[in-house]
Amino acid sequence: VRHDLPLLGICLGGQMLAKVLGAQVQKNAVPEIGLYKTRLTEAGRGDSIFTGFEDEFEVFHWHNDTFKIPYGAALLAEGDTCRNQAFRMGNAVALQFHLEPRPEEIPIWCDEYADELSTDNKSKEDLIDAFTAQAGQLKDLNFRLLKNFLS
Repeated sequence: VRHDLPLLGICLGGQMLAKVLGAQVQKNAVPEIGLYKTRLTEAGRGDSIFTGFEDEFEVFHWHNDTFKIPYGAALLAEGDTCRNQAFRMGNAVALQFHLEPRPEEIPIWCDEYADELSTDNKSKEDLIDAFTAQAGQLKDLNFRLLKNFLS
């Protein structure tokens, strides 16, 4: 960050980036586990990291905490149950959401974090089915985001 090198923080990585940049990380009002709509802000629509993205798209979440936006950073994406979904500060980009999981990883997450799943009143089967239905689109968005980041 100090040298303005490209950095991409995903979920906990985004929270750590926010903290390093002086922003607070705190419990979100509600846990986000599963698929949720995310909207690009005006800054997000003009940011190269989201080139080729629709203004609204579905992403996967598994988090209880969230980050505040660091002073001087641009909010790039927002959601309804967790407002701050992505920000940029120079060459550093933070995401609160996941695009990278593969379908075979979701049952593992469900088993590993079963206590979190039950507190959000989600069933393993429903979560797997929902993810599987969107897996192709999530994969496409993941590759688009990575291509944009590496460009």
